[in-house]
Amino acid sequence: MGNTARRQVISVASVGRRRLVGCDVATQVWLAVSEDPGAKLSGRYFYRKRAQPAHAAASDVTVQDAFLAACERLTGERLESAVTK
Repeated sequence: MGNTARRQVISVASVGRRRLVGCDVATQVWLAVSEDPGAKLSGRYFYRKRAQPAHAAASDVTVQDAFLAACERLTGERLESAVTK
């Protein structure tokens, strides 16, 4: 994994961790059980019950593959990329 991809993976993980630390689980519960049409959306990032733009690196296939490779190195389990190249 190149340095750029490694920094992007760390950046995405750090952004997610900062947003989750200290917050309650209201959004996760709302998404799981609500009949609200806003909670029925798929493939979106939610924060405080509102769809938010995801970090640009989350849509970068190179970053996704680097993340999967890092997970494999840590766990010994291979996860296939859902993207066909």
